[in-house]
Amino acid sequence: MSWKIEVVADDSGKWEGDNRRFATEQEALTRAHDLEWQCAAIREKRIVWTTDPVNQSPRPRLRKSILETI
Repeated sequence: MSWKIEVVADDSGKWEGDNRRFATEQEALTRAHDLEWQCAAIREKRIVWTTDPVNQSPRPRLRKSILETI
């Protein structure tokens, strides 16, 4: 069991995805939010459950809190 990201990135309204599969819905959602920042063409996104095996591990967050920078 895994989670995948699907997006609509044009006027066709067609949902598209890639081969990345995540262990949790939250991991997939975090990556989907990152994609939205990287690609202005994304119009809609969704997270879909799939029976495919997991093939992505969580990426460490690069953002630091304000307290960590002081």
